[in-house]
Amino acid sequence: GTGKNTTHYRTLIHKIKLSTTIFKNILAETTTDTNSRIGSSFFEQGISTFDFKKKKFYFESYTASPDISEKLLGFSPTLKDTKLIVGIVWQDELHQKIQTGDEILSVNGKILKDIPICELMTTTSIFRDSDSLILTVKNSKGEINQVTASRTLSN
Repeated sequence: GTGKNTTHYRTLIHKIKLSTTIFKNILAETTTDTNSRIGSSFFEQGISTFDFKKKKFYFESYTASPDISEKLLGFSPTLKDTKLIVGIVWQDELHQKIQTGDEILSVNGKILKDIPICELMTTTSIFRDSDSLILTVKNSKGEINQVTASRTLSN
């Protein structure tokens, strides 16, 4: 969802070691707040065990050194009320076309008002369907525009 308006940072961590596993090319998004978090895609790389009684965390990786490189969109979508909106615009080129708060009406022809909000939240993201997305967005003035957003490799 939407939170307090603050500066966000996107950074690439080239290597990080957890137990005996060295993860490569981890993308982190963070702010200046005091709440640290880890992305859920991290847990897709192996088996995680939380031993609350002993206050221990165990991780068994599926591979010795997972490379988590990913192609990124130039913006991050988020939910506000029951609408999908533009959360953060990362690419300067896109910043000229979309703004934080713009409502996303469709993605590659899929009209979002026809998709129940629970389905948007619990199924594979519609933003992962393609490396190039055609978005229909409505800005704060009520103007509707089509914008193309392409994925680029994080590096």
